[in-house]
Amino acid sequence: MSQPCPILVINLDRSVDRLSRVTSSLQALNLSFERIRAIDAIEHRATAQETPSSSSSFHKPLTAAERACCMSHGIALRRAAGMDAPAVLILEDDVSLGPGFLGVLEALTSNPQELPDSTSLFGSRLRGRCIRNVFSSHRLMESVCPPISAAAILWTPNGAKKFIPACDRAVRPVDVERKHWWEWGLTHAWISNAPVQLDCKSSVQSTIGMRKSTGLPARMRKIKYHMGFSLASHLHYISFRGISSWLAAQSLVRDHE
Repeated sequence: MSQPCPILVINLDRSVDRLSRVTSSLQALNLSFERIRAIDAIEHRATAQETPSSSSSFHKPLTAAERACCMSHGIALRRAAGMDAPAVLILEDDVSLGPGFLGVLEALTSNPQELPDSTSLFGSRLRGRCIRNVFSSHRLMESVCPPISAAAILWTPNGAKKFIPACDRAVRPVDVERKHWWEWGLTHAWISNAPVQLDCKSSVQSTIGMRKSTGLPARMRKIKYHMGFSLASHLHYISFRGISSWLAAQSLVRDHE
């Protein structure tokens, strides 16, 4: 059986153990991949934002590592957009592949014309509407916003092209940029009973890290951002899908074992 789609793995040169683990996982399924050399904030001396950008609509500045991560995804997206394939899976190197991974990937790529611009194979949302059954107990879901992660995304070439500018500007974390799907004209979905998880050993120590919001002004900016985002995401979803789909997307999601 041929490989369902090209796979790109984003990996830092210094993350040798992570590359070894994800290589073993993919080889066990007879899947090949192309390594995307991630931008290292330490090696390239990437700088953090001094203040939140006025154009970013985000509540805090990015760390140097967050900016490097965002730009690394941009490199992978450029590669995906240039491939002669209906869909390309982009993985971060700290993932673990579940038993339904290959079946889900084969089912999704068998009908590429029905794929949204980006489909999350990792993470979930509390509420959403089922678009269709995909494989075994896995379902293709749509929510007001996608799961908050970029660990495993199946991209169409058109979706990859749309999202490259978001990564190039690097003013919001890459997973936050995906939350603002309407700004980039993205259609999105995710898989319930996610077939990809984070590898316990790889994800214990993040190579990105997060800067905590401290002090009252920072907390107020965070509250303002989340309130504004919540309102905007619901309004844009209603505009895009209509009231009936929005109501369906408020249903609690119950994964099937």
